[in-house]
Amino acid sequence: MEDRIQKAVELFKSGYNCSQSVVAAFADMYGFTQEQALRMSASFGGGIGRMRETCGAACGMFLVAGLETGATEATDREGKAANYAVVQELAAEFKKRNGSLICGELLGLKKKDLVLMGIILCIAAVCSLVHHFTGEAGQGIVAIKVDGVTEGTYVLTEDRRIEINHGTNILEIKNGEASMIEADCPDQICVHEKAISADGESIICLPNKIVVEVESDKESELDAVMK
Repeated sequence: MEDRIQKAVELFKSGYNCSQSVVAAFADMYGFTQEQALRMSASFGGGIGRMRETCGAACGMFLVAGLETGATEATDREGKAANYAVVQELAAEFKKRNGSLICGELLGLKKKDLVLMGIILCIAAVCSLVHHFTGEAGQGIVAIKVDGVTEGTYVLTEDRRIEINHGTNILEIKNGEASMIEADCPDQICVHEKAISADGESIICLPNKIVVEVESDKESELDAVMK
């Protein structure tokens, strides 16, 4: 999570607008290159085309929400309603935390020498909100249990390899996902299971009595950045 916030802030400091900074920080989640992300979000900067209307960072957040939950069928009314509900919830939370959704008002709420810091904090807050609502891989931790006893917990944001049960199994955390890459069990089912990243997903090695499960850490991260 911290890596995405840092990337967004660095993009903004290098000269990209608020919307570009947010969207480009999450582009890889949806198979877009950075150039594509920068192009698709370019027009929303400065409160949409520098008109000081809806905040560019918030627009970037809504764009990502569409990529995550947007309906793709014209007749999918439930899908449309679900997406709009997400956008409304994001907007309400943004307004609650920042006081307004309007770029001109957000800038006007701060003294001139605090505008830059305010924008950076706004971008960080938006990244946290996007992260919270998209359920992005890497927002939680993996708990490793052997025969019902917790052997360790590890964040999904740090790539590493972990020996489990004195080396009978090896778990790899990479790019926000956890997968069992080696095991001495005869059936090798755990090795062939898909990588896990979302809250509640698990990998089980029955012969070695190992359970690896993702536990959500959304609320603590959101509060840490937004407060």
